[in-house]
Amino acid sequence: MPEHTISDQDILSLFMKGAEKLQAVLQAIPPVEFDSPCEESGWSIRQIIHHIADDCDVWSMCIKKAIATPGILVRFEGFPGNEAWAEALEFKTREIETALSLILAHRRYLGNLLQHYSDSCDRTV
Repeated sequence: MPEHTISDQDILSLFMKGAEKLQAVLQAIPPVEFDSPCEESGWSIRQIIHHIADDCDVWSMCIKKAIATPGILVRFEGFPGNEAWAEALEFKTREIETALSLILAHRRYLGNLLQHYSDSCDRTV
């Protein structure tokens, strides 16, 4: 089976396009469906969007630490778990527009940062 390789530029391009694709998909879904669980006892679209936005905060810091302090141990401590986090931050009821804006802003910021350091980054944390 032939090995499929993808360049760093292609990976970065896919990363950058992800937030815009997400926004396009959401525009095709009636907002009334944002609160229906995707599967029985699962999260709704609204909850998933907030989860992705919060993950952007976490991964943004990890990526910046990898660039600024190569080889550092990154610890994510004190996290109570996804369910408790989502409940405390009311993922079920908050509007998603600012979360979508955050996702897009993180992608643009990190994309720019990673393009700047693409030749010198060793991709380790």
